[in-house]
Amino acid sequence: MAELSYPTFDADNHYYEPVDCFSRHMPADRRHRAFQLATIDGVERPVVDNREVNVLAASGFFRGETALPGSLRDSMRAIKKSGTLPNGGVPLVGPIDPAAFDRCRRLDLLAAQGIEATLMFPSTGVTAEPAFGDDAELLWDNYRAFNRWLDEDWGLGADGVI
Repeated sequence: MAELSYPTFDADNHYYEPVDCFSRHMPADRRHRAFQLATIDGVERPVVDNREVNVLAASGFFRGETALPGSLRDSMRAIKKSGTLPNGGVPLVGPIDPAAFDRCRRLDLLAAQGIEATLMFPSTGVTAEPAFGDDAELLWDNYRAFNRWLDEDWGLGADGVI
């Protein structure tokens, strides 16, 4: 890769959330209402308020793997062409770099790549909202807990980097 003579800004970076990103800071008396994983018929599935939900997070963000780059485009093309998802609807997945889970590792990676600053976006956090339906209190409780997790693990840009 060629070296640049100027610092780089990455405007589309993502972090991946741990299983407890919604439940860790949920008040104990409402923790059962958190977006989390539960084992149903031997398979971990996302649940909210003790009910199974169908959201993108089920694709593996909590399990240490994610859709491979380009697989969303390929899936959308297959749907357009044949009306079905390729691979029986199972996305092509691969491992997630540990820097996607850990702020210090991410800072080291950004430095190694010559990236001065970045905008960070959630992965599961951005896909979970439909699971809360029209329950504003449930939505509030979950995203308040999520934001507390985000501040604790990632720092919300307190150092001006991430």
